[in-house]
Formats: sequence, C-alpha cells, structure tokens
Amino acid sequence: MLRIALVNLIPKTDTANYLGFNHALAYVSSVLKNGGHQTRLFTISSGLERDFDRLSGYRPNALFVYLTTNQYALFESELRARWVRLNVPVFVGGPHATSCPDELVALEGVTGVCIGEGENSALIVAQRIERGEAFEGIANIWFKRGGRVIRNDTGYCEADLDALPFPDRDCFPYKEMLGNRAIRLMGFEFLTSRGCVYACRYCINPLLRRINNSKARIRRRSIENVIREIQSVTKRYDYSGIVGFHDDIFTLDEPWLEQFAREFRRSIGLPFWCNAHINNLDEAIISSLRRGGCFRVHVGIECGNEEVRSRLLNKRISNREILEKVAMLKKHRMKIVTTFMIGLPDESEAELRQSIDLCRAIAPDWVLLSVFCPYPGTSLYETLVAEGKLDAGFYRSISTESFYSDKAAYSHNQLSPEKLSYYFNNFTKLASITGKS
Repeated sequence: MLRIALVNLIPKTDTANYLGFNHALAYVSSVLKNGGHQTRLFTISSGLERDFDRLSGYRPNALFVYLTTNQYALFESELRARWVRLNVPVFVGGPHATSCPDELVALEGVTGVCIGEGENSALIVAQRIERGEAFEGIANIWFKRGGRVIRNDTGYCEADLDALPFPDRDCFPYKEMLGNRAIRLMGFEFLTSRGCVYACRYCINPLLRRINNSKARIRRRSIENVIREIQSVTKRYDYSGIVGFHDDIFTLDEPWLEQFAREFRRSIGLPFWCNAHINNLDEAIISSLRRGGCFRVHVGIECGNEEVRSRLLNKRISNREILEKVAMLKKHRMKIVTTFMIGLPDESEAELRQSIDLCRAIAPDWVLLSVFCPYPGTSLYETLVAEGKLDAGFYRSISTESFYSDKAAYSHNQLSPEKLSYYFNNFTKLASITGKS
C-alpha cells in the first residue's frame, strides 16, 4: 500500500473565488483507494513552510498534483523549493498538464504528466511505483527516464462512466466547507456527464476532443447511477440543502433530461442548479428542469457585441435570441447566473460597454465576471501566439492566481490595466445588478 498525497493548488483563501469540491482529484482518490492505496488531500494556496510540514509529515510515496494555469508559478516554486526534498515521484495532471505536457515533463523534479483523463492511469502509476517498475505503456502518461522523455499513447478515456466508483468526498473538509457562504450557494456538486459539443475558442474542450479523437464528445452516466450517488451523499452528510450539477452543459440530451428530472423529483426532491448553453435552451428543456426542481441556471454570455461573440469566441447567437431565452427562463421563475468576460483581444471600451448594456437588459440574479485570460490549449491562445501578440509562456509570470480577478493576464492593446480594473470592479454597478441570488 502506498501513501499518495493529492495536491490541490488553489488561489489564496482571501481571493474572491469558489474553492470547493474538485471532481478530478475526488475520482482519482476513489480509484486509488479501491486499489488498496491510502490518499490524503493537501490544499496549498501559497508557499508556506507549514503547508510543506504537513505534506512531509504524511511521508508520501508519491505526489499527484492537479494544476491549472493560474497556479503555475506557485507550482514551480513549490516544486523547486520544497517538493524536491521529499525525493518521491511527482506526477502532474489537470488542464495545464493536458495543454503544456512538454514543458511540464521537462521540469526538474517532475516525474511525469497526465494528458487528459487520469483516474485509471493514476492507479497503474501507483502500482508501478509500488513494484519499482517503469511507466511504459500507461495510457495518457508521459514520463522521464534517464533524461529522456517517454511519450505513451494518449487519448484513453473511460467509455462507461458508471464503471467508475463514486468520487471520494471524505478527503475534503466538508464540515468546514458547508459553513462557507460560497458552498451554501453551490451546494453539493455532482457530474452526470463528461464532454461538450460546442467549440468555444476560450475553452479547452475542443482540445480534449482532438486528444480523444472525438471518442469523448459526450459520455453520460445512467440516471440510476447518478441518483444512487446523490442519495449516498445526502444520507452520509445528513444534507437537505441545494444540489449542483457541474456538467459543462447539463441540458444537451432532452430525453435523458426529461426522464432524469422526473426521477430526481421523486427520489431526491431537493432544489438544484445546473450549467446550460444559451443556444440549447428551449421551452421543453426549461419545463423539464423546472419540473425536476431546478431553481437556477448558469449560462455563458461572455460579451455584448454580437460580431465579437461570433467571430472571436465562436458563440453564434444574437442579442435578440439571448433575451428571448432569458425571457423563457424568467417565465418559469428561474434564477439566472451569467458569465461575462472583459478585456477580450482588441476589445474597445465601447464594445466593453455593450457587455454592460446587455447584462443590464438580461438583469441576471448573479454575474460571474472575469478578465479574459488566453489559456494554453484554447484556440484563442494559439491564435494570439501565432500572431505574435502573446508570449507562449506568459503564464510563468502571470500576475493573477484566480480566474475571477481584476488583473490582466497579458498586455491588452486597447484597454489599460487601470481601465480594466475599473470596469471589473464596477461592472455590476454599471449594469444595475444588485446580486439577488
């Protein structure tokens, strides 16, 4: 049996950001435990020696790290200053590892990276470490041996999501989390599917489809499997609050949704929220959501200029259509959460103010606002690098640790950092949104 330290790098706790449940680490933990290993979660938000003391005190046999782009600087600092002293294998997964595997696997102190999904690969890695064997032939894993990088085949993904054990929630501090205002807004979170059919240029999903040769376009758990997980969680934690479905797009399969809503209402009966794509919503879908107990829908709008939204973001819907969909949601008494980005490539101040105008017309209950960041692995990142407008390694010195920050991640041609900060901090006020959710 190995002791595996699962490392979750997050923004500092004083940063306005939701830092709750991490499905990827929870699934990895569950698979490892089922394989006979011990896991412990370590949440690290800054380079403090006491965090390392806790980690080293666990005496791990390996570190499995979940890495997002915003946490790269923290990751590299911890790796070089502290984790190398543990003298154990370090494997890195998550969106940044999937997007930048060559750079990560080349770092001194990194043993290997996971590209794409990693639950079953993590278990095989643990087994090889325990037996003192190399990592050849493990799907989705690149690793170093004798200074040479070995690139195993990528593209493996679990076809049958029901075959996976339920994600491990015991490694998360739920007593503390449930007392946090953010999780009271988000509730216990679940995933019923993986994948997305859309090709938004700021999202990593198109890259995942390429890696998986479109095998992972959409995979969905059975309704029975999802209901059993929710029942086990609510019973274990004596929970009767809200439930959240964190699928990229919860509403894609209308027949599945209609049946799920009926069963959820009968078997669970708790209020829930979900993510939807604004293009995908119609009366039938919204009616099914409402019958099932949905009270809040999260939709990405991103910007108010139709041409920019279509050409730059590949989100093809008019403002008129958006407002029509919003009207449907409000007719069914749904709360609405919208996401907007400011500081898009070459966005002018006038175009930014169009986002404020559209947000005012939508009148959502809650706005999630971000300053655009060109994340590696996205189409916009590739375009900006190719055009010479972005240093490919800009994230090594990124000034913001959180997606929801007023700091620009790269130099913007049209809007100064001061102007972006002003609009970020005053967006909802200018849109007359009071935050009723």
